[in-house]
Amino acid sequence: MSENASPSGPSIGNRILDTVIGLGAMLLLLPLVPFLLLLWLWDRFKGESETPEPAY
Repeated sequence: MSENASPSGPSIGNRILDTVIGLGAMLLLLPLVPFLLLLWLWDRFKGESETPEPAY
């Protein structure tokens, strides 16, 4: 009866495949990190330098 029982959780092959896909996606996105960081910093400092003029 144990051969008819469904396995608990994903198989080892699916776990390995998920890990490889996840690591591959992270490695593909890794070169974008410096660009995105610079873009975020530029936008942040640009927003701070713009002071709204007071309404009289």
